Amino acid sequence: MVFLIVLAALIVWAVAAAVVTVVRDGYGPLPTRTGTERVAAPAARSAR
Repeated sequence: MVFLIVLAALIVWAVAAAVVTVVRDGYGPLPTRTGTERVAAPAARSAR
C-alpha cells in the first residue's frame, strides 16, 4: 500500500516537473523521444 502511494507520488512529481519545464522554457509538447535532455538543460542553466 505504501509502495503504491510512493509510486503515485513519484509519477505526479515527474509529470509536474515536465509540465513546469515545458511551460517555463516555452517549449511546445514534449517530443515522443525521451525528454531528459530538455529536462536537464534548464537545471544546468540555472546552476550556472
